[in-house]
Amino acid sequence: PDVAQASGRFSPTVAPIGHRRASLNLARRTTRSMQSDAPRDEILPDEDAIRWAEAYRQKRASKRKRKEEEDDDRVLVGTKVDESHANWVTAYNMLTGIRVSVSRTNAKLDRELTDADFEAKQKSTFDITGNELV
Repeated sequence: PDVAQASGRFSPTVAPIGHRRASLNLARRTTRSMQSDAPRDEILPDEDAIRWAEAYRQKRASKRKRKEEEDDDRVLVGTKVDESHANWVTAYNMLTGIRVSVSRTNAKLDRELTDADFEAKQKSTFDITGNELV
């Protein structure tokens, strides 16, 4: 009797002798070329490939530079206040005051807060570089 008909299957259940299962042969064979046998140092690079790689590097560098410039100009919240903005001086003075007051607070030893700490006032004057004038 025929094996396929006897078992009810269309493919034989008994593997031919000397034939391996396909799942054991899944490893990919390495592709070999004339250059694969030569040491890497002896292979001369293709001039077109070198030109293409250099153009690609320059394109990536210009994209990176443009993205960094865009990031510098982007404002996450609100309006960007640069030197041409009407509120530039106010913003600069405010940041200078915050910087000085925080540095003074951090220089003092920790202690319990009192009501007088919240009512104390001190007027300071700064030059254009942010140094305090006494």
